[in-house]
Amino acid sequence: MNLTCCQSSIGTLFIKIPIMKPIKKILYPTDFSAMSVLGYQYCLNLARQLNARVDVLHVYRIDLGVPVTDPIAYKMIEERKENAHLKLGKFAHLQKTGNQKLTEGLTIHAHASVGLPEDEIVAFSKKNDIDLIVMPTHGEHNIMESLFGSVTTEVAGTSHCPVLIVPEQVVYRKITDIAYATDLSLENIQKVSMPLSLAGLLKSNLHYVHVYSDEKAETGEIDELLAANTAKVEVLFHELKGKTVQEGLKLFLKEKDIDLLMAYSPPKNFFERLFRLSTTRHLLEHISCPLMVMR
Repeated sequence: MNLTCCQSSIGTLFIKIPIMKPIKKILYPTDFSAMSVLGYQYCLNLARQLNARVDVLHVYRIDLGVPVTDPIAYKMIEERKENAHLKLGKFAHLQKTGNQKLTEGLTIHAHASVGLPEDEIVAFSKKNDIDLIVMPTHGEHNIMESLFGSVTTEVAGTSHCPVLIVPEQVVYRKITDIAYATDLSLENIQKVSMPLSLAGLLKSNLHYVHVYSDEKAETGEIDELLAANTAKVEVLFHELKGKTVQEGLKLFLKEKDIDLLMAYSPPKNFFERLFRLSTTRHLLEHISCPLMVMR
């Protein structure tokens, strides 16, 4: 693929923009899988960098699968509930991994609930005013099934707060470079306050990334985006030519060694527009950093 890049650092053009509130409450849903343990370690390190508390949530089902009498059913349900809470306590403090030091100094709360995971996760985040949901890919499925499985898709599509999807191979490192994928539409430009604010919180560089296939963006479109700049964050604009947005992003993430990719999710059509399953398998199977889906 022929790929070109235009980059500029902006330091003087800025206007006052809405500032997102600090990320102080992170929700981490877990199914106790090995992949969930790795994702949790990433979550804990991120919480430390943000000085945030972590709420760990396990959602379990109570369907017994066989007909039983009421007393037996009640006993089985209570045993399942007790077992869930026991596993949750050990998981939340990494008692089985020998990495308990990762939890030191952090405020961690463990919760268990009954129901459908996608419903319970969103409901819990709303009720408890969660600022960010962190969800890993799962080891027992491939990355495509994990990223686009029903739970992740439903949560990313309905959550009131950002959802951070952490790929299997990603190991946490301090976030110093954030990329915001934009098509320069009015919706994307209006949503730039969140990437700017997060970059400010993390003291990171922010890269606006626009991938085009035919013609470059017009000067006015770029000016509108850069007008949301802030003096507290170093902002760089990159315009890349590529056959597809997905291929351009993949090359950019690898070339610039980006720590976090952010993308705005318009209601109902995020996965159809930017991360359509049929056209992004190659990108997501080799994604080099976590993806934050913003609402």
